[in-house]
Amino acid sequence: MKLAHRFFLIIVAASLLPLGLTSLWLFQFQKMAQRNSLELHLGVAQFSSEAITKYIQGLNRRVGFMLDLERAQAIGRNQQMLVIQQAMATNADFAFLSVVDSQGREIVKEYNADLYKQAQDYQARSGEEVFKRAQKDRRVALGEIVMVEGRPMMPLVYPFHYGGYGYLMVDLHSVFQNLTGRTLGTTGHVIVIDKAGRPLAPFADTVSRLPVDSLKELIAHDDVGISDYIPSEEGVMVGAFQRVTDMPWAVLTLQSREDAFLAAEQLTWTIIGWIGLVALVAFGVAYVTALRVAGPIERLNAGALRVAQKDLSKPVPEVGWGELKALARSFNQMMQELQAFHDLQVGKIVEEKTRVETLVYSIPDGIVMADFSGQVLYVNKPALSMLGYQAPAAEPGSLDIYNVVQEARIRPMLQRVMRRAARKDQMEISINDKASGRTRHFAAAVSTVAAAGKADLGILLLMRDVSVERELEEMKEQFFHSLAHDLRAPITAVQGYVRLLEKSLPAGEREKRYFRSVYAGTRQVLALVSDILDSAKMKEGKLSLELSRIEAVPMLRKIQELFTPVASQKGIRLALEGVEKIPGILEGDARLIERVVTNLVSNALKFCGTGARVALEFESTHPQRIELAVADTGPGIPPDKLQAVFERFKQLESGEKRSGFGLGLSICKMVVEMHGGKIWVESVLGKGSRFRILLPRKVPAKTGEAAIPPAG
Repeated sequence: MKLAHRFFLIIVAASLLPLGLTSLWLFQFQKMAQRNSLELHLGVAQFSSEAITKYIQGLNRRVGFMLDLERAQAIGRNQQMLVIQQAMATNADFAFLSVVDSQGREIVKEYNADLYKQAQDYQARSGEEVFKRAQKDRRVALGEIVMVEGRPMMPLVYPFHYGGYGYLMVDLHSVFQNLTGRTLGTTGHVIVIDKAGRPLAPFADTVSRLPVDSLKELIAHDDVGISDYIPSEEGVMVGAFQRVTDMPWAVLTLQSREDAFLAAEQLTWTIIGWIGLVALVAFGVAYVTALRVAGPIERLNAGALRVAQKDLSKPVPEVGWGELKALARSFNQMMQELQAFHDLQVGKIVEEKTRVETLVYSIPDGIVMADFSGQVLYVNKPALSMLGYQAPAAEPGSLDIYNVVQEARIRPMLQRVMRRAARKDQMEISINDKASGRTRHFAAAVSTVAAAGKADLGILLLMRDVSVERELEEMKEQFFHSLAHDLRAPITAVQGYVRLLEKSLPAGEREKRYFRSVYAGTRQVLALVSDILDSAKMKEGKLSLELSRIEAVPMLRKIQELFTPVASQKGIRLALEGVEKIPGILEGDARLIERVVTNLVSNALKFCGTGARVALEFESTHPQRIELAVADTGPGIPPDKLQAVFERFKQLESGEKRSGFGLGLSICKMVVEMHGGKIWVESVLGKGSRFRILLPRKVPAKTGEAAIPPAG
């Protein structure tokens, strides 16, 4: 059968078949449309309920900071305020957060200035129902939603084991805003009601004169339901409800029954009219259309088959009705454009591929790319050389990454990224090169690879040979170590002869000043030499601790007295804080611990200007450790240099001046770690820095092991 005949039969069948089915279908259509409308209400109610549930569950996870707030009570109100401020800063929907004592009085409080136009004073919460419930049940209690300055807010009371409470006011504006703005048709809306059938505060103005008893009965027995008859003073309404998980609420959709079913009735009559029109027109048009359309379509189909076979040389005859003729002309133009585009793209692809291959080939770093199943997609020669892969050459798609990467230290890093446990990881490894007999150092980095705006494609392993950098570092350390050894003896001799000349030669005040300057200079050089040697001993593990009983407060007072003249001369206030508490007793090398604190105070005085403040801080309330800190109001340290300050030969800058070899803070770090402690710096650029030290009261048996967890 020709296409024209099939086309004619299809048009007739397509015209007559709906007439036979519509008479049966229309009887059910209206009911189906009404049921679909109610199902839509149910879907909206369920979606809205899930949104509220997710928010409440997220809130439940976020209030985990209450445990930190409870633990902070043992430290003091300042620590509680710090926990509160951190929670408020990371949760924009927290209106205010306070700590309440057992009598319901607020003792620490922080509020969100964006949500309260006026400052919030400390208040008594003992008379509030939510506080009474939390006090009675000793469980987290949620209060009724109230409107505060036009925003819905819900109180939450969290009881602490020591008898106090955490009082949190949560702003629910973002949750309910979407619901109040959601409409169904012209009269439908979404509200949230309590278990008594009353609309919550944000929805009190959305609807009026609802039958509260009817709504209460509607939600009393089921968690979810649909109703096509809800009486109200505004007329009969339809709707659906869904209870909110773990909350005494239910999401309810309401819409005028007439509005809800209007579209179905209108559509029914529209369909009847269109079917009649189609029946009249179809028979007259079917035959002519079949003949006039089939021929050009067959020729276009043949042309499309040629294009599918990448034959763009033969155009389609431009015959038929105007539109079909224009279609054939457009089809031929498209073929011409495709031919030109194909020729252009082939050239660009070849050129781009050549560029990429040239670039990758010239990179000295090793590159391995694989998919998440471990199949290697690309590997270059430097990577095979660095990884010591000796197997015969093979296509990348036939290699497994674990065959190529046989280094046991790199494999765990690959596995973490391939399991999506991390998006990137890096490490540095040393490998003995059997061929050259040298130890080679490599920096290896693994990261997830993703195309722009698309899903992850696989992983990328980059390896860079950093042997030269490590050898230069080793040469630098050996140079300084040798230099320090060679300088110690002659500098000591110079010191002795300076003292001898000062005592044996008659000299005036000016000559004595010269002698003192020379002696001070040699002493400074000798101190630098000692720093270099001590640093080398610590790094090699050859410096042992001379442990003794240390009283921290007398040591800090001694350091304060030592630096007070220097601080006064520069116009800097040197203070000692925390010493009124129980004296801190610990075990350690007194000379090295004092050297650490002295170095930190010296640095603080060096970097601070006139009018600044330097404080020696002390905390000894913890049974297993003590905390020392040196805080200043100086220029601060840039964020990108907070870790570098503890590296060897890294110098801090004060204006345009530099001093020392950059060993002071690195020695401090090694001394603290030898005692099993931790040292770190907290700094705000332009406001000052605080170097904090945590030391165990007893040095661990194996020095260098951490006796306390990392700080912060």
